[in-house]
Amino acid sequence: MTRLPPYPVAAVRDELLETLPHYPVTVLQAPPGSGKSTLIPLYLAERGLPAVDGKPGKILVLQPRRAAVRAVAERLRSLAEGRWRIGWLTRDERDLPRDPHILVMTEGIFVRRLIDDPEAADTAIVILDEYHERSQQVDLSLVLARQAQGVFAPHLRLLVMSATLETSWFAAQGAPVLRAEQSLYEVTEGYAPPRPGERVAAHAARVVRQELAAGSQPAPTAWPAPGMLVFLPGEGEIRQCCRLLSEQLPAGVEVLPLYGRQSPAEQRRALEPPAPGQVRIVVATNVAETSLTIPGIGCVVDSGLRRRRIQDAARGIGRMVTDRISMASAVQRAGRAGRLGPGRVVRLWPETEQLAAFDPPEIVAGDTDWLLLQLAVWGDARPEGYDWPDPPPPERAAAARRSLQGLGALDAAGRITPLGQALQQLPVDVRLGAMVLRAAAAEQRTSGDKPRGADGVLARAAWLAALVEEGDPLSREAAGQYGADLLARYRLCEQSAARAADDGSLGLRRGAAPRVSRESERLRRAVERLDPAVLRLVDSGDPDDAGVAESPGMLLAAAFPDRVGRRTAYGGWRLAGGGEFSLRAGENGFGPQWLVAVEVQRGARGGVINLAAGLSDDEAAALIRRRAESGERAYLEDGQVRARRVEMLGAIELEQTPLRVSDLADPAATISALVRESGQQLPGWSRGARELQARILFLRGRQGGGAGCTGGAGAASGGGEASGAGPAAGQPQSADLRAPASGDPVWPDVSDAALAAVADEWLPGFLPRRPGGDCLQRLDMRAVLLSLLPWELQGRLDELAPESVLLPSGSRQRLRYEGDRCVLSARIQQLFGMMQGPRAGGEPVEIELLSPARRPVQITRDLASFWRSTYAEVRKELRGRYPKHYWPEDPSQAEPTDRVRPRG
Repeated sequence: MTRLPPYPVAAVRDELLETLPHYPVTVLQAPPGSGKSTLIPLYLAERGLPAVDGKPGKILVLQPRRAAVRAVAERLRSLAEGRWRIGWLTRDERDLPRDPHILVMTEGIFVRRLIDDPEAADTAIVILDEYHERSQQVDLSLVLARQAQGVFAPHLRLLVMSATLETSWFAAQGAPVLRAEQSLYEVTEGYAPPRPGERVAAHAARVVRQELAAGSQPAPTAWPAPGMLVFLPGEGEIRQCCRLLSEQLPAGVEVLPLYGRQSPAEQRRALEPPAPGQVRIVVATNVAETSLTIPGIGCVVDSGLRRRRIQDAARGIGRMVTDRISMASAVQRAGRAGRLGPGRVVRLWPETEQLAAFDPPEIVAGDTDWLLLQLAVWGDARPEGYDWPDPPPPERAAAARRSLQGLGALDAAGRITPLGQALQQLPVDVRLGAMVLRAAAAEQRTSGDKPRGADGVLARAAWLAALVEEGDPLSREAAGQYGADLLARYRLCEQSAARAADDGSLGLRRGAAPRVSRESERLRRAVERLDPAVLRLVDSGDPDDAGVAESPGMLLAAAFPDRVGRRTAYGGWRLAGGGEFSLRAGENGFGPQWLVAVEVQRGARGGVINLAAGLSDDEAAALIRRRAESGERAYLEDGQVRARRVEMLGAIELEQTPLRVSDLADPAATISALVRESGQQLPGWSRGARELQARILFLRGRQGGGAGCTGGAGAASGGGEASGAGPAAGQPQSADLRAPASGDPVWPDVSDAALAAVADEWLPGFLPRRPGGDCLQRLDMRAVLLSLLPWELQGRLDELAPESVLLPSGSRQRLRYEGDRCVLSARIQQLFGMMQGPRAGGEPVEIELLSPARRPVQITRDLASFWRSTYAEVRKELRGRYPKHYWPEDPSQAEPTDRVRPRG
C-alpha cells in the first residue's frame, strides 16, 4: 500500500469511505491545506474503484482553474508513486495515460463530457472540488450530474468538497455533511490598512518589504518559511507590484507573477520549489486561492480585492468590477500560509471592516448565455426545470434566451438548432463561436468542403475570436496610443506572429500575440473537425455572408449585433441594444461614425467602450439593409403625445417622419405601449384623483391587518356635536380588513408603476376613437381608478378610508393619506371635547394638532392621553403667544370652536 502523508483529512477517511457508496451526494468540509484535493482521490482509489458495467469506474476530479488541474494531477502522480494511472485535461492541454484511474479536469470539460455521455458509462465518482467558488460551470456540473443519477446513471456518486461552504442546501437535500475540523498549522493574523490615496499595488509592495524585514528578525511577527504570496485583484496591479518589488528588493529575492492568462510554462515556474536559500515572492490573482500548493510560502499578503465580471441586466452588457472578497475567500487565502508550516497573513484592510460571509454565486450575477446553451443541448433550455442551489434570475435567463435566439442557436420555441449543437462543441464564448461557425459555413459554401487555410474567412474569424478572448493585448503605454481601436491590435498581433517576435517592440504584452496565434489555430482546427454537413445546416444561405469574409468589422457585427453603434450629436455612441457610451480615448484619434463595441464596461462615470472595431459607411449600409426595421412610435413632449414613423437599427434611430396621433395604425395600442414602456407619470391627474389613489393604496397596504374602521370622533359634552365619517355621526362603524379568502376581492395596486405596467388593459377604454395629442391630459384618472376597483369594494371605500371627518366644532376636515399613514390635521380648539379620534384601515389615525397659526404642535393617536398629560404644557406655551384665543383649563369639557372663541 502506498504510504500517504498524514494530513488532517485522514481523520475522516474511514467515515467517508463508508458513507460515499450509500448516498448520491456527499459533502466534505475541511480546512485549507488539509489534503482534500490530493488525498481524497487516492483514498478512494486505494479502497478499490467501484465497477461500472463490469469494469473499474474512473474517479473524476473537477477543478475550477486550468492551473489547478495541472498542479493537482502532478501532485497526485507524485503521491501515487505509479500505483494508479492519473491523467488530466483542460481546454489547452491534456496528458492522458491509457485507461486512467483518476482523471483531473476543469468543470467546463466535465459538462461537455456529461452531455455527450449522460450515462457516465465509465465513471464511478465525480469530485467537485473547491465548490465554494460557485462558478456557473460547477453549479451546472452538480445539477446535470444529479439529473443523470436520477435518469441515466444511478451508479454515479458525487462528492462535493470545500473548506468554506454553505452546507444548508445540501443538508436539506438529504446529503451527509462530513467535517475535518483540525487545521494543519497555525496562521497568525495582522492588518495593515492603506495610507490615504495609496494605490493597491504600491500598498502591497510596501507591506511586502516590511514583512520581509520582520521575517528575517527573531520578532514575534516573524514567519519561518522564506516565501510570500501576494493576492491582488488583476493582471495590471500584479505587473505594477512586481515592477516595484523588483526595483526595491535586494538580489536573491525572486518575484514572479501568477494569473490566469499566463502560459502553462509561466504558471509552472511560479509553482516550482525555489532554489535552496532563495526567497520567492509570488504575486497572484485568486487563481492561487484554492487547490494550488505553492512551495515555500510562509506569509500571505492579501489585498482583500478581486476582479470579476457581472452582467448589466438592463443592457445585457457585462462589466468588470473590483470589489471586496468574502470572509470565505479570506480564509482560503490565509490558508495558503499554513500548508507547509506555521505562517502569517497580513490583510490590507481595517480590522474593523466586516466582510460578507460568502461570495455571490456567479449564476446570480453573470452572463447566462453559456449556461442556457448547455441546458438546451441537454434537452431543456428552461432553467426552472432543474433543481438549483441558486437558480439563475428569470430576467437574466430571459435575456440569454433572446440572445441565443438572435444568434440562431435556439429556435423560436427555445429548442437547440444545428448551429447551437455545433456551438456547444467549441471552446470559446458563445457569441464568438457563432461568428466563427458562420464564417466557416460561408467559406465552405464559396470554396467547397476544403478550408482555405490561413487567408480564409475561418482563419480570420478565429483570429478575431482569440484576440477578443485574450482581452487587450497591448501594454499600458501602447493602449494609451491606440485607444479603443481593436483592428489596430489585430494588425499588430498579425505582424508579431509573422515576425515570430515577442519582444514587446510593437507595444504588445509579452506572450499576448503567441497566445492569440495558438488559440486561433486551436479554434480553427476544432471547427475543421466538425462534419461539413453540420456546417451546411448552419449556413444561412445569405450571399452577403461571403462578402463579410473580407471585413473583420462585419464578422464582429455578426457576433455582437446588439453592440453595433452610431455616433451621436453629443459625441457618444448609441448602441443597437440600447444606451449611450463614450469611447476610450487614444492618441491615434480613433472615433468612427459606426462601430462594433466588443468590450463595454459600466462604471461610476457612465458606460465606456474599451474595445471596438470601426465600420465603413458601406458596411453600415449593408447592416441597415439586412437588419433595419420600420415602425411607428409615440412619445411624450410637455404632456402632449407625439407620433412618428421611424426606421430603427435596434435602438438606433435612423430616420423619422412626423405623424398625427390619429393617423397611427393602432393609436390605442401605440399609446398604451408608450405608457407601459416609458413608465412616465401620466399628465391627467387631478388633486381628487391623487387623493383617491392614496386612499386605495393605503387600504392595499392594510390588507391582512386587523379589523375595524371607525369614522366617529366621539361625543362632545356640553352640547358638542359628535363627529363622524360613517353613516351616522357618533356611531362607530367596524369593517373586516383581514386577509381575504381565496377568490375574495383585494384592493388593487394603483401605483403609477403598476398602472403603467398594465396600461394596455385599461387605457384603450378611456381614449377617444381618434385621439389627439392631448389625449392623456384629458384622462379622468379618478374614473380610471374607480373602474379598477372590484364592485364589492367600491361601496366600502368611504367606509374604510373616508375622505374627511366631521370635527366636534362642526366643520368637515379632509384626511391625508401618505403611504401607510392616515393623518388628520386640525387646530386644537376644533377638537375640544373629542376623547377618541377617528379610525381608518382598522387603526387610529395620526392627529396633527395645530396652533392658531396652523403650525404643528403635537402628533398623537390618543387624544384622551394628550388632554390629560400634555395639554397643560402646550396651553401654557401657546396662551402667551395667542392670548386672544380660547385656552380652557379642562379641554375635555370645553366647547369646540372654529373661531377665536366660542360664541358667548
